[in-house]
Amino acid sequence: IDGAMVHPEKFGKGVKHLNTLAIVAGFTPAAYNQLVREKKLKILEVFHYKSLLTQGISKKVDAIYSNISVSQHYLKYVLKKPNALRFDPSLPFTKSTRHLSTIKHPGIVINFNKFLVNHHDKISILKQKYGVEDALR
Repeated sequence: IDGAMVHPEKFGKGVKHLNTLAIVAGFTPAAYNQLVREKKLKILEVFHYKSLLTQGISKKVDAIYSNISVSQHYLKYVLKKPNALRFDPSLPFTKSTRHLSTIKHPGIVINFNKFLVNHHDKISILKQKYGVEDALR
């Protein structure tokens, strides 16, 4: 899930209260493209994940846009501030998947698919342990 995380004071305020959105340089906040095109939202690019999160924590921006699981992990284990920002599901977000493909080595894809099926329970435990899908709960 890629979405907006806000300071708890700004949670649930809605998209009309967003003026500036911080992102890691090179990251594309696709869910906000229309607002950016209409000049209703400014994007601030930062080069380090710590800078991204501190922009949101200090309220220098209205929200940060990132992968929610990565941000939650970083807030909890690196910055030691697990509740400093909250994913706001009332703001635009995208839920996507990752895919593996190859033309030259189809056996790798077949083996990986078998691995995913055969280790589904272990993968689910790891997802739960690391909060990979906690943002929508």
